[in-house]
Amino acid sequence: MQRRWVALLALVALASPLASCGDGDDGAAEDRDERPNVVVIMTDDQTAESLRVMTQTQALLADEGTTFTNGIATFPLCCPARAQFLTGQYAHNNGVRDNAPPDGGYPALDHDETLPVWLQRAGYATSHVGKYLNAYTRAAQPAVPPGWDHWFSLVDPTATDYFDYDVNEDGRITHRGSADADYQTDVLADEAVAQVRALARGDEPFFLDFWPTAPHTGTGPGALPFSPAPAPRHLGAFAAEALPDAPAIGEEDLSDKPAYVREIEQAFELGVIGYNAEYGTEYTLEELTTLAYRRYLESLLAVDEAVDRLVRALDDEGALENTLIVFVSDNGWSFGEHRIPFAKVLPYENVVRVPFVVRGAGFAPGAVQNGQVAIVDLPATILAATGAAPGLALDGRALPGGPGADDASPRALLLESPPRGSARIPHYDGVRTDRYTYVVYDTGDIELYDRVTDPDELENVASDPARAPAIAGLSALLHQLRHCAGAGCDVTVPAGL
Repeated sequence: MQRRWVALLALVALASPLASCGDGDDGAAEDRDERPNVVVIMTDDQTAESLRVMTQTQALLADEGTTFTNGIATFPLCCPARAQFLTGQYAHNNGVRDNAPPDGGYPALDHDETLPVWLQRAGYATSHVGKYLNAYTRAAQPAVPPGWDHWFSLVDPTATDYFDYDVNEDGRITHRGSADADYQTDVLADEAVAQVRALARGDEPFFLDFWPTAPHTGTGPGALPFSPAPAPRHLGAFAAEALPDAPAIGEEDLSDKPAYVREIEQAFELGVIGYNAEYGTEYTLEELTTLAYRRYLESLLAVDEAVDRLVRALDDEGALENTLIVFVSDNGWSFGEHRIPFAKVLPYENVVRVPFVVRGAGFAPGAVQNGQVAIVDLPATILAATGAAPGLALDGRALPGGPGADDASPRALLLESPPRGSARIPHYDGVRTDRYTYVVYDTGDIELYDRVTDPDELENVASDPARAPAIAGLSALLHQLRHCAGAGCDVTVPAGL
């Protein structure tokens, strides 16, 4: 309905005698809505470390925008993290606390109050391209969630097949299955670029989500167990790449870690998770982890090319300088840190810390922000830049360095996990400050890491009597955050914590 009014007003303007006065191009410029466009690129399971191989993303976004070195996925699991982006709320407030029902998935979200709905109400044209929430299937209702003018979404359970998958396009499901022409990241990039070009030529500012599956584990030619399938043109690009040179990988002493950490490693070694049963005669666990890591990096090269294409399309259409671009991932991944291969949900740095870059809308080019920020902060940031109003109380706050950022004081972040646990990882709640990570498990285990002196989280100091004051302070912060809502989630960190 809104677009019809825009078209009608345009016709009235052309029929008016005033339309013939002055330069026509200047009149069009005056009529154009100058609020910033928004493009959000969200990868799946990408570590902060892996951004190094995405040279075009670094040049076009990081060098031209602000990098947040402590960008945090406070619920390090796909669906809850994405729900945080859509609502600006922690999982205990938006209700999406796992990837699938009954505790999460697509059915758990109230789709009537989300970021695209708020932007659409404010006059934005909206488009989604790529993965959405887990458990979004052929039978999902509504097939196209409220708030989206254009919908091009991958459909579960095929969303992690890189060459053989379903797409719901504005309510109509089609299948892609050509190994020659349907590499998933490229198909999604084609659609996103087409959307940028169409949206940039309209009178309304626009909001575009581009959410590729890569580098999530998946199937297709070139994939290995626990790896994605790279684009054929990139297969072998990192054939000589070693695992990251990080002290946490292959950590020697796990005696201070919760029991589940040792159990996960033992399960892989014994084949309980199916590793040795199918692949043990061909690869050792270390070999498979290294090979999977190489495929993981290779799959990101197609995403890097997609970023380049999107930025060039924005530039071609004259929209780049008036576009806020966010690059982020929903969570990280484990390649043997603390001897845990192939896992997320964990509260450790390699899983909770994600690539986090923002360009445009006043974010300084080439700037680096080291204070911790979170996915839950992105809606407040986008709303501040666009002037749109939320329909929910936001738990996050606008990112420092951008519009609406009036508070840069250190604040605590709540770490959350599925209420029933995830595979062998028991449920936990935790709190993260710029210095400490403090985690309390349902099993009674407690972890405390001082990341200033121990950035790799090798020494759990929860049993150190000298840390008792820190534990008391962090426990109090966790008590405040566990059931916080709205402004009550903006919890200042006392000195020393």
